[in-house]
Order: sequence, then structure tokens, then C-alpha cells
Amino acid sequence: MIAEGSTRKGHLVTLLEADCLRDVGFAPRELLAAGFKLSSLRKGGYTAAEMKASGLKASELREGGYSAGQLRVGHFPVSQCKLAGYSAAELKQGGFVARQLKAVGFTAEELKENGYTAEELRNGTFTAGELKPLNYTVTELRVAGFAAPELKEHFELAALKVAYSPSELKGTGFPASEMRKAGFNTSDLKEAGYAPTEM
Repeated sequence: MIAEGSTRKGHLVTLLEADCLRDVGFAPRELLAAGFKLSSLRKGGYTAAEMKASGLKASELREGGYSAGQLRVGHFPVSQCKLAGYSAAELKQGGFVARQLKAVGFTAEELKENGYTAEELRNGTFTAGELKPLNYTVTELRVAGFAAPELKEHFELAALKVAYSPSELKGTGFPASEMRKAGFNTSDLKEAGYAPTEM
């Protein structure tokens, strides 16, 4: 459309701003063909969704200054955003959740290093076994939503007692003898529901 007009492309780029041309219906590809830079189109209000509809790739939008959040709103899948070079931190800032990043190959360690919390990782389907090597404490994992049975295989009872009540630990299957070794007294065991014969 622009190429067919009498105004030379270079002059048009000089005379008109991208937002003006967007308002009168020019598609991104037309402006790019006329010499506009992607960054100018972004500043002119063209959305990532409009760019996607015009066939532009996530990598091109990243070079043009679009954020991961803008691509997410523009319905670019996280897999394309990752291939475009957005980091885990940028994807988090853009609103992608841990489950989505896990699905495209990010590890729990990478996500923790880039700002995801233990709770976000748990919601992202990472297990207690995957999070233990990342030096989370039992208390941090409990706050993140892990129940005592989920941690039983990965932590000693002495560590679990810091964050879980005697009754919660009893429900996890610890016998009274192990509870005593971990420092619980008769009153604790009685309150937890152990029978006198177990104590």
C-alpha cells in the first residue's frame, strides 16, 4: 500500500509516526517494508498480538524491545519465548508461572535462581525431592504448602519436628519410639493421639 503511493518510503518514514499510520489501518508488515523499525512500531502502539497476526516471530519482537509480558498477552507460547532468548527472570516478570517454565525444560534450580518462590515451585508441580537439593529448610517447604508425608522420605524426623506438630507427624506414620528419640515427651505423644500401649 505504501509502496504504491507517490510519496517515497524514506520521506514517509520521516513525515509520519507509526502511531498515526496504525490509527488509519496500516499493518505492521507494511510499515516494516516502508523502512520503519520494529522498535518504532512498538512505541507507536502496535501490540505483540498484532505483530503475531502479521507473521512476526517472538525472536523478532524481542529484538524490537517487546517484553516477555507483552508476548504473553499477545498469545505467544512460553516455548517460543524461551527460544527467542527470554530468560527465566524475564519470563517470570512477564507473568509466566513455574508450571509453564517447567514444561519447556527449566529446572527447579534455574527457577529458584530467577526469583520463583518455594510455593510457586510447588504449584509448578516440583516435588519435595526436587526442592531439597536447593537448600530449602523444612519450615520454608511447609510454608510453601508441603505436607509432612511429602517430606518424610527426604528429611529426618528431627528436622521435621521443627515445622510440624506431633499429631501431624503421627499422621505421617512415625511410631512413638521414633518420636521419643526425636525429643518428644510423653505429654507430646499423648496430645498427638498415641495410645498408652504405644508409648
